[in-house]
Amino acid sequence: MLATGRIITVPGGVAAAAQAAADHNAAPAAGDEDRIKLRDVLKGARGKLPADKAATREDAERVASAEVRNRPDMATTPGGVADAVTAAARLNQERPTRSF
Repeated sequence: MLATGRIITVPGGVAAAAQAAADHNAAPAAGDEDRIKLRDVLKGARGKLPADKAATREDAERVASAEVRNRPDMATTPGGVADAVTAAARLNQERPTRSF
């Protein structure tokens, strides 16, 4: 929803792939080697997204919150997704948008 602004999950899209990965990884039989990684879910994501959206400070906060909420140590991964979205939001805030 954050990336597209849509309130529905697009079948075959990134959110659907992420949910399928989460369901797979939650299964007791899924060992570390059998887990679906974030890089697997995001492979080809640019082509699957219906539109591009600039990252905002609010997006960065929500991503960091989700990352912390879903980790046993309640921390973000240095250099991980939350850091990347935070950096993108900072750059977007520093650069005013052009109007043509």
